[in-house]
Amino acid sequence: MLNIKIKSFQVNDQFSLNNINLKIKSGSILALIGKSGSGKSSIANLVSGSTISEAAEIAINGKSINTNLDRLFKEFPEIGYVPQKLHLKPNHTVLEFLEMLFQQKTKKEGDKIIKNLIHQFNIKQLIGSKISTLSGGERQKLSIIQAISKPIKALILDEPFSQLDTVQKTEISQQIRELINQLNIPCLMISHDLIDVIQLGDKIAVMEKGKIEFQGTWQQFFTSQKKKMIQLREVIENYINTTQKAIEHLKKLSKG
Repeated sequence: MLNIKIKSFQVNDQFSLNNINLKIKSGSILALIGKSGSGKSSIANLVSGSTISEAAEIAINGKSINTNLDRLFKEFPEIGYVPQKLHLKPNHTVLEFLEMLFQQKTKKEGDKIIKNLIHQFNIKQLIGSKISTLSGGERQKLSIIQAISKPIKALILDEPFSQLDTVQKTEISQQIRELINQLNIPCLMISHDLIDVIQLGDKIAVMEKGKIEFQGTWQQFFTSQKKKMIQLREVIENYINTTQKAIEHLKKLSKG
């Protein structure tokens, strides 16, 4: 279980994060959606440890992981983080990249892990390619591998489908789901596009201007949206009726 609590954190001059309370069960994915600039990535930075603040309380299985704010390492080692902007060395080949990730292992152990990852992420054909020549989807695979190259207890994915085509999105979605099931860890997946996460997220949270406006199941979400649409239709109908009556009244006055 990943618990995220943020009392109040100033994002910029326009708004702050307020009373954020998210809970994600092990083996499940929470899709956090919202418009660009709503504060989603600010949450990702706080949860991953990229941003340090006493306002955030991050706990995994009931144990706080951000009590030491003066730690030597910036990111929390318990959290695997795939940022929106990928940080990969462009001149390395894919094999060199993988070997660097597991250089602390014995050669036998490292080779076994790399072989399994190559099969799991279907990147055998990319082994000799330089990272600079890879597509967005191929780089995304490497970034996910990098995030899980250490023992982690939770995974944060910030806009994992941005700049990917439909085929790449489908493949990455399947690999993310298999990975979360395999590791049995909670996953926070951030996106501005509802369509991208509708099949992958087990639950959904909707964010707007630093606040969580909705959190629950997809069924609860669509029910709430249906109610909002009905309310909006009633408002529009009332406006139209009122306008028509006003027009008719003005016509009578002009005739009189």
